[in-house]
Amino acid sequence: MRNEIYQIAQEFYSEEELRRSRIGYASIIQQLKLRINPATSPTAAIQSINDYIFGEFGMAYEKSQDNIDNALVPSVIVKKQGNCIGIATLYLMIAEDLGLPLHGVAAPNHFFSRLMTKNGPINIELADDGNIHPDSDYVERYKIPEDLTGTVYLRTLSKRETLGYVRANLGVAFYKRGDSNKAISFFEASLKETGDQPDTYSNLGASYLGINSINKAVPNLKKAIAMWPTRASYHANLAQAYKDDNQKVLAVSEYETAIELDKSIEPLLRNNLNELKR
Repeated sequence: MRNEIYQIAQEFYSEEELRRSRIGYASIIQQLKLRINPATSPTAAIQSINDYIFGEFGMAYEKSQDNIDNALVPSVIVKKQGNCIGIATLYLMIAEDLGLPLHGVAAPNHFFSRLMTKNGPINIELADDGNIHPDSDYVERYKIPEDLTGTVYLRTLSKRETLGYVRANLGVAFYKRGDSNKAISFFEASLKETGDQPDTYSNLGASYLGINSINKAVPNLKKAIAMWPTRASYHANLAQAYKDDNQKVLAVSEYETAIELDKSIEPLLRNNLNELKR
């Protein structure tokens, strides 16, 4: 995991910045080896990692996905700040080097880690200082449909799939910066590693809208909706695509569906809907 993460990071950081980060990472491992030995149970080892990373080391969680630095371990180590994917991949690197059975897990627009134990899997929530959260918390918080639970979301991921989610997070950051072409390249690379993922399809579609490529935006947005028909934001994105393509009837239908599914987004969509109905 460490080599793959640093390979991705080479595009964004200088050799000197990467060198400083590697020194910082080596120091983390050295400190943890003073606290963890081969006889330490996996659960006790994770607690020691939590105590050090969120205590003595001073790691801070940052929810925002806008900043690339929060998603990539080299910066997370140096700045002692990361979002869910940034801190999770740091944990996965540590676990790999210490021989701990830790894996990545995805929820809608969120990422955490999962420890495999003889008594079953334990979810390590890194937005909450590494505390344990049951699957039911994520199902309730993110309103994950039953058919996507354990299949697309909340399943234990391979290293390759985890790297795909890192790329997806970078895609979100570039999209929010207004760099749709860069976002597209990361979303497309992500899908090759994660397989079908509705959030990524929707974000890819929105990115294609950013370069006025409606013929590529619509199929991806439809793929997202096919996987999660009750996700209001997907319908709102498709509505925008139809609006941009001057397909007013279809746009109105999608805006109305989005509002029906989630009343809270009506203020954001009402002006566009009223404009189409004039």
